[in-house]
Amino acid sequence: MEFINQWQQEAILEIFFLSVSKTGAVLIFKDIDEAKAKELIEILPYFPFMEKVEYLNLDKHF
Repeated sequence: MEFINQWQQEAILEIFFLSVSKTGAVLIFKDIDEAKAKELIEILPYFPFMEKVEYLNLDKHF
């Protein structure tokens, strides 16, 4: 959670969802490109243990 809190304070993380089972999460970044998002995810201490990571580019229309 240290990274999540830091990213929220830096205003690069817009939303963080944790699954009910706590085995998955969704992070929605803002104002960064996909390469930077990958770089940030890869510094997470649990990154080597992640089974699957998906990166999606989204456009917010509301």
